[in-house]
Amino acid sequence: DAVTKIEKDIFSDESLTKEEVEVESLRKLILAMIDDIRVIFVKIADRLHNLRTMESMPPEKARKKAQECLQIFAPIANRLGLGKIKNELEDLAFKYAYPEDYEMIKIALQEKRSYSENFIEDIKKQIMELMTANGLKGEISGRVKHLYSIYNKILRQNITVNEVYDYMAFRILVPEERDCYAVMGLIHSKWNLIPGRLKDFISNPKENGYKSLHTSVIG
Repeated sequence: DAVTKIEKDIFSDESLTKEEVEVESLRKLILAMIDDIRVIFVKIADRLHNLRTMESMPPEKARKKAQECLQIFAPIANRLGLGKIKNELEDLAFKYAYPEDYEMIKIALQEKRSYSENFIEDIKKQIMELMTANGLKGEISGRVKHLYSIYNKILRQNITVNEVYDYMAFRILVPEERDCYAVMGLIHSKWNLIPGRLKDFISNPKENGYKSLHTSVIG
């Protein structure tokens, strides 16, 4: 009932401006969460399902729903720590909200993605060997960054898609916080650090409780 009320109260009111819809949406969602946190999880899951099945929807309607997702639901999912869902929401919404930009980045990355899989496995192996040799244990995963994050980087840094070099990312999970710093030291001993790219979210966690170290290196 609460999810349905959010849709009726906010997104059907054509008298509201885009900015008013955003503010009103967030206010209603927060109020709904105060009564029952499940409301926001159902709403996010509902919007994710919408995006997965929007091929037959008229383009203008699809674009509107996709933009709502990028402006409202994906940021809320991020605040709730739903990283994987946030990424899928953004990539699916990006496809419908900005189709030309989506296709441009998708095509530009196809060649890079074709050889990324073997490269990712090779780097994972090298990192694990480095950790084992220094008595450290952990889990390593690698991925090609999702398209919307690359798009935002292009806009933020005013660069072209061909100037995006860190389109791959690795995550290393270790038992203790001190191990994070030890592993990062090993990474920097093997590959060159890019100045200004080191971020410490352990000593300064994000608002949603996220704690990690970020670094960029040249392979």
